[in-house]
Amino acid sequence: MKAEQIKTVGSGSYKRADVQFLLKDVSHLKLEGSLEDREFRIQLKEEHYSESLPTEKLPSSSYLECYKKALVLNGQLIADLVQKVSIQLFSLFQNKMVFVSLARAGTPAGILLKRYVSINMGENIPHYSVSIIRGKGLDLNALSYIKNKHKYKKLIFIDGWTGKGSITRELHKSCQLFSKQVNQYTEPFLAVLSDPAHTATICGTNEDILLPHACLNATVSGLISRTLHNQKWIRPDEFHGAKLYKEWTDFDYSNLYIDAITSLFTPYKTIEGNSQLHPPLNLGREDVTQIAKEFHIEDMHLIKPSIGETTRVLLRRLPWKVLVKSKKDPQVQHILELAAEKQVEVFEYKQMTYRSCGIIRPLGESR
Repeated sequence: MKAEQIKTVGSGSYKRADVQFLLKDVSHLKLEGSLEDREFRIQLKEEHYSESLPTEKLPSSSYLECYKKALVLNGQLIADLVQKVSIQLFSLFQNKMVFVSLARAGTPAGILLKRYVSINMGENIPHYSVSIIRGKGLDLNALSYIKNKHKYKKLIFIDGWTGKGSITRELHKSCQLFSKQVNQYTEPFLAVLSDPAHTATICGTNEDILLPHACLNATVSGLISRTLHNQKWIRPDEFHGAKLYKEWTDFDYSNLYIDAITSLFTPYKTIEGNSQLHPPLNLGREDVTQIAKEFHIEDMHLIKPSIGETTRVLLRRLPWKVLVKSKKDPQVQHILELAAEKQVEVFEYKQMTYRSCGIIRPLGESR
């Protein structure tokens, strides 16, 4: 099937000029189920996590206040990180690049980078958002579509943050596989705003910080669901899938978030670190190993370090425990709010490098 024949989710609720999702529209399918049943099927390896969708709910009013506070707390910081990454990328590749954000968390970051380059450098950089799934890799049909359309441009993969580096490793494996298939090297060039795992090529910071869009699910991600890859619904020649939650239009913060950060951009200026590429150091593995040992966890996939990943555990998995470096840290207050809502234990764990870590409930563990 030709890519043009696949009905996609388009730009979701974002503006057409901001992004094109290369995701098959599966909005008509009932793919959500009980959170607990889904978690047990995943851990028993009866189902891959990408074969169904977690049931998403609209945020409570108190939790929505946490998102708004996070935007006030870190809005200018995010704008500054977008500027730093944009300037580094533009100094390297000018207009000879394509932004390929990793859905979902990478999409707002990609839109913001595109906006900054457009406003301050006067260049319209093509921007796509594609699926990447741990254990299955990058959507190679989407990658092929982009490469064919932009033959001589550099692909810049974009995400919001790194956790322990799992997605970075998937990106490297997928690019290696794709390079062999097409007999042309495709570099896994990853740019992120926050890189506490030290696995990205370019980053805004290595600090574990709160990106406000990590606080919400679809309602800050263009009303797009998590990406899906279930062979029952996705043919081998199609893009990975996603749902578009149009029924939540009245609760959508996607464009409001983009506009809020855009309004904080400062003009282009030369900054230290232009064109500075970061060799992957893959830090954070020692933290994960130590946490696994102390809490008797055999499956490392259940341990999700970083503020962003902890938030995801609380929003869409079955959380067991949450570790924070300090309960007084302003960057983790939304995590404490979510944990309280879900009656999840929170421990201060000062010896880790990350600000927080979420632990998914292992099979057999009760609340």
